Amino acid sequence: MASSVAAQTPRLIKTYSDWALYTYPDKAGKVCFAMAAPTSQRPTGVNRDPTYFMVTNRPGSKVHNEVSIVIGYPFKSDSYVTVNVDGKKFRLFTQGDGAWSDELSEQAWLVNAMKAGSKMSVHGLSKRGTNTTDTYSLKGVSAALRAADQACA
Repeated sequence: MASSVAAQTPRLIKTYSDWALYTYPDKAGKVCFAMAAPTSQRPTGVNRDPTYFMVTNRPGSKVHNEVSIVIGYPFKSDSYVTVNVDGKKFRLFTQGDGAWSDELSEQAWLVNAMKAGSKMSVHGLSKRGTNTTDTYSLKGVSAALRAADQACA
């Protein structure tokens, strides 16, 4: 999942506005993912590690468009993340500093909303009780996802 992405050495293939395509080899085959960093984070001044939103393809493991977030802090146990794409809300489960969708249908709806949307925000709760909101641009996400599909075809 997200932690396995961090453990590899991804190679930047191309940047598409605010999103980028990366690949890396895995024992099950090639992995491709579109990734973006937030354009803004609230509250400001909070000490956090780097934050990313990713959509990953791992054809060797039969995974397509897996949504994940690395938030930059440990989440509160048993909490959820809310992703808001132009008013459409989606819920992801958390573990450590990552979040994923546990419903394939909701994951597909989220990816489709991202492709059609213009702005996305991620709301989370840290282990220390801090509410955070990260805002992402969706400019370039469709092109990056198309490129990920082609690179891992």
